[in-house]
Amino acid sequence: MDLRDRVLERVDLVELIGQYTALTRKGREWVGRCPFHNEKTGSFYVNAEKGVYKCFGCGAGGGAIQFIMSREGLEFRDALETLARRYNIAIEEQRPGPGGFSARGEKERLYELNEAAARFFRQQLRGPAGALARDYLQGRGIGDAALTDFDLGYAPKEWGALTDLLLGQGATAADLVKLGLIKSRDKSAEGGPAGQGFYDTFRHRLIFPIRAVTGRIIAFAGRALSAEDNPKYLNVSNTPLYDKSRTLYNLDRAKGVLREEGCVIVEGYMDVIGLAQAGVRNAVASCGTALTGEHVTLLQKYAEHFYLAFDSDEAGLRAAWAAGMLFLSAGYSPRVVPISGGKDPDEIARGEGGRERWLGLLAEAEDNSVLRFWLQQQRRANPRADSAALRRWVSELAGLYRGLPDELIRQEAVQDIAGALNLGAQEVRALLHSSPGPAQHRSPLRQDSGQSAARDYGQLKAETQQRAMLLGASVIEREVIRRLCESEQFSFVCRAMAQGAWFEDNSLRELFELLALESSGPQELMHDPRWSGLLAELHMSEGLADTDELLLARFRNQYLEREIQRLTGLFQRASARQDEEEERSLLSEILRLKSQIRDIRGLGGQR
Repeated sequence: MDLRDRVLERVDLVELIGQYTALTRKGREWVGRCPFHNEKTGSFYVNAEKGVYKCFGCGAGGGAIQFIMSREGLEFRDALETLARRYNIAIEEQRPGPGGFSARGEKERLYELNEAAARFFRQQLRGPAGALARDYLQGRGIGDAALTDFDLGYAPKEWGALTDLLLGQGATAADLVKLGLIKSRDKSAEGGPAGQGFYDTFRHRLIFPIRAVTGRIIAFAGRALSAEDNPKYLNVSNTPLYDKSRTLYNLDRAKGVLREEGCVIVEGYMDVIGLAQAGVRNAVASCGTALTGEHVTLLQKYAEHFYLAFDSDEAGLRAAWAAGMLFLSAGYSPRVVPISGGKDPDEIARGEGGRERWLGLLAEAEDNSVLRFWLQQQRRANPRADSAALRRWVSELAGLYRGLPDELIRQEAVQDIAGALNLGAQEVRALLHSSPGPAQHRSPLRQDSGQSAARDYGQLKAETQQRAMLLGASVIEREVIRRLCESEQFSFVCRAMAQGAWFEDNSLRELFELLALESSGPQELMHDPRWSGLLAELHMSEGLADTDELLLARFRNQYLEREIQRLTGLFQRASARQDEEEERSLLSEILRLKSQIRDIRGLGGQR
């Protein structure tokens, strides 16, 4: 039996997927919210007997290996071995290379070298040489549990301790240079050894292993333990395993809770560890670089809500604004955690009240959007600002405002700006539209493949309306009823997903409710004079060529579009009478419904 068969035989798909989203038994199926897209109600089904999953919201589907490939962004072999390691399934021994390192391929060999380096650093921290590093950790309040959980280590002062060890075990210098673990002495730092050979990159530093979302070590970072050593934090450059613009520290451990708890983005490794010690599990950090668009795209796989918790110094404030603009461009409105007094998240976590104090700050952040945060900073810097200054600040946001993904998100921005400056929404809207600035720009996170970071709501809306005109408003609804009567499989899924409110036609809604509640079956209703004519017509009709998945997606999209149109009318009337509280409430509901519109391109069936 090969590795694939052994993995599929061992893995319980319900248990595996249950690590990422809560599942509830529903007959022979398990149902939950999809771990691949944001949704309020569950449209994600798992069949343990068949070993398959299917989301009727976004179309994702497959088995255990495909799930890990999609969820973790891995190739087939990496996903297979990730499952094997997770379920303690032996991976076939590969022909060893020199020193026992795998000869299967470069990538696996480099992983093994990183693991060997991590073992060395770990042993050094726990040995006599690591006494100073242990004292430092104790002074920062880092206990043994966190030391183990984050696999911390220590690089000794010697110039060649790791180099000599790994080269002596058969590793090649070329591989170790690729990983950033050693450097050539021909390019040595001032005061270091010169001439032939290599020396360790990390010396007399506390070591932080950096892991991919799969948990495998892909790089290291080191913190200086003496004032003479610079820089304070030393990070390896990009390697064949590691791209810092696409890697987030602690994402491998935090990913399982981010969808429920939200994602906190902090600046440093010690912030993550300090918060974890206080029981805060949902923090991640970039690795020696500013947050990038790629980071935001990565986080969208795991979280719906985001909190920016950067230091309260000037650099931290600038970083929060830059990160906030990235999230806004992606169609998200992150909250800025109000950290003050020159403190950082680690200090708050270690202080009095620890976890409770931190949770209080997160609660305060719910009212602190990125735009409110920026405007508050302007007020602090200019406490005597007059009304002309306020309007000038609004004008400065015009370019960003015009670049937001769609009109509804821009309406949310108007509310934030108006609330922060105590201006009327109509006045803010007029200033934003009249101010000079760049035209709406293409978001840096938007991709031509259609997998955009911010969904093109206008395109989805036009597509749904066009199909409604071509097919007739009730054609899709009639097809749903026809299949309810004729297909047991469709009937099962439709009863679980659809609602009577989705029908615009009152008669079809009543018929659906009779069938869905199973108070009457199709054969019984055929003898009811109220329904016999319609059911006979549906039975004789050819029906649409759509797949079941496409039909349900169209059906739901039509309902959502009607609701959005209705609420938009109410929003416009509230705006006309300047009822800003009602505007905010309606806007929130419109945004929620808009996020559920599904792109139905590529699902198959009649176009």
